[in-house]
Amino acid sequence: MLNNPEIAIDSSDTPDKSLLRTPEEEGRISAEKNSPKYEYTLKNGDSEIKVYGYRHTYNLDDVADMVQELEQMQPSLVLVEGQADERSKDIPEGAGEEDILRQNGEQTFIAWKAGLMGGEVKSWDIPTRQQMDLVKEKHSPDAIIGWIIGQGTKHVQDSGRPQTPEALREIIQIGYGSLAELSDKFGLDLSDENLQRISQKYTGKPILDITPEDAENLATPRKEGETNNVIRDMNNLRNEHAIDVINEAKEARRKILVIAGSSHAVVWEPVLRQMFPVGHSESTNGGPKNPADRRDSRVRD
Repeated sequence: MLNNPEIAIDSSDTPDKSLLRTPEEEGRISAEKNSPKYEYTLKNGDSEIKVYGYRHTYNLDDVADMVQELEQMQPSLVLVEGQADERSKDIPEGAGEEDILRQNGEQTFIAWKAGLMGGEVKSWDIPTRQQMDLVKEKHSPDAIIGWIIGQGTKHVQDSGRPQTPEALREIIQIGYGSLAELSDKFGLDLSDENLQRISQKYTGKPILDITPEDAENLATPRKEGETNNVIRDMNNLRNEHAIDVINEAKEARRKILVIAGSSHAVVWEPVLRQMFPVGHSESTNGGPKNPADRRDSRVRD
């Protein structure tokens, strides 16, 4: 594994969040890499971090490398996405691995595995309530639900669930918690009728007929459109929060394993290489030669 020559190193203690890659940069690098996986290992003194980015999956074969990494590294802290740390605590004793993964996805699966090993598991993500508080101030309920339909349908399709409003609500609850809170606190109508109305509004199709391409067009930060603006703003917030969580763990001299969607791993990389200036990587990187000189073109409030 080779050192990354593309990213200038600055070992200052304060993370420079302006180095976070834009959605457009992430899209270009991910397309060049053309792999579901994006990973790198870095060190700073007694602190070590392994970032294992992978497309979200419900397939047992896909998580074999993650489990191997967990077992070999024996991290003192595992950071996972969303509410996977809390969901993993609710997995019933005796549940089968295939069922756990199929029902919950790789984030909760790895959190559960790490918990069985006795390690500490936390979320690098921002709480759902804060995410929704942000987006409801800037975006209409239709746009938010349109993004949820796109994001949720991706997971419905990947998990092999039937493509119905009921399955969509099940996925939403896995990723974002209480449906009642989403409805009551944030004014999101997730009824069959409204989900179908918004699906027609943004795709011209009922939920059953949404294709993977339709779902991608509803929930991709680098694409234009009302629903994509929702996830763009949300991911900016989440990625900045993740850097804060990782920095806190670094200062505690932790051995950290981070499991994240591959796009997050790409976006964080220049900042983490500043924070952990010694390392190697299996990733293919296309960042600027001197990221300190690049403009921060992310959407900001």
